[in-house]
Amino acid sequence: MTTKTANKTVIKVKGLRKSFGSHEILSGIELDVRQGEVVCIIGPSGSGKSTFLRCLNLLEEPSDGSIAINEEVIYPRKQSFSKNDMALRRIRSHVGMVFQQFNLWPHKTVLNNIIEAPLLVRGKDKKDAIVNAEQLLMKVGLKEKRDAYPTSLSGGQQQRVAIARALAMDPKIILFDEPTSALDPELVGEVLKVMKDLAAEGMTMVIVTHEMGFARDVADRILFMDQGVVEEEGSPLDIFSQPKSERLRQFLMSILDSAFI
Repeated sequence: MTTKTANKTVIKVKGLRKSFGSHEILSGIELDVRQGEVVCIIGPSGSGKSTFLRCLNLLEEPSDGSIAINEEVIYPRKQSFSKNDMALRRIRSHVGMVFQQFNLWPHKTVLNNIIEAPLLVRGKDKKDAIVNAEQLLMKVGLKEKRDAYPTSLSGGQQQRVAIARALAMDPKIILFDEPTSALDPELVGEVLKVMKDLAAEGMTMVIVTHEMGFARDVADRILFMDQGVVEEEGSPLDIFSQPKSERLRQFLMSILDSAFI
């Protein structure tokens, strides 16, 4: 069986910087992610975690550095950015993203939310898209909700629909931006279970999360970001049991029981 360390690099980030005006949010981020790897990004609010994730599929245009996805350089680019850029749409069709907010169409059923992008972006046959959507709803435990509207669903159910919608594009990579942060505590587990299942199936994932137990159990590697830089990275054991930097120790002490670390 091929190990993750032997798999090809599917995300390669070098010297990534992002500024808003004179304020630098990201200060030279470096990251390689291999196929099938699960990388969790932790850190305090305002450290640049979500901005970094949004740069990976060009929802935010970087200020400097380079990004390659599946060996294709997506930044810097020869052509200027535009909302109707076909190249961007193609790139994003292979890099799914699940946001803090669910961003479902309230006037469309669960099924229609899921088939929208495959029909419009991929030109998929509608019958095939429906069959695939129903299989994905079964995968996330919501088969019976295919004809429901988002407003009738709990937050956890809406986020599971959002994951199914991302999977409907058959992405090679999925980015998760704090997918449980908008949920009531009792609904967090149902979303994390779906993500754990995806990890077990070998989906490449980069996850910004504040769920430390999840990161410890699922991640192959954890990055700790602070003030726009990767302060420390390592295995879950390294990060939680053997933190090297004082800043990481302070962060862990502020959010975890001392018995955990």
